[in-house]
Amino acid sequence: MGELPAAQRQRLGGGYGLSVYDASVLTSQGRGLGRLFRAGCQGSGDPKAACQLVTNQWLQTPQRTQDRNRPLSRDRGDAGRLAQAA
Repeated sequence: MGELPAAQRQRLGGGYGLSVYDASVLTSQGRGLGRLFRAGCQGSGDPKAACQLVTNQWLQTPQRTQDRNRPLSRDRGDAGRLAQAA
């Protein structure tokens, strides 16, 4: 069994310094977004910038809103594009 959302929110807040709101947004969108966020943090070295990019841009793209069933994946280049943008 994976990490529960409450534990994930706490870890994102404490481990990455995110606000309760930011951690809640990331966890409410599923585990794939959390993995994407962590990959963005590794690529950029700035958790807040990676979170802002994910919440303000990544979730707002037409592709993402039209293709909600496609899971976020490192294999599809999502993490690489996020790391480059951050």
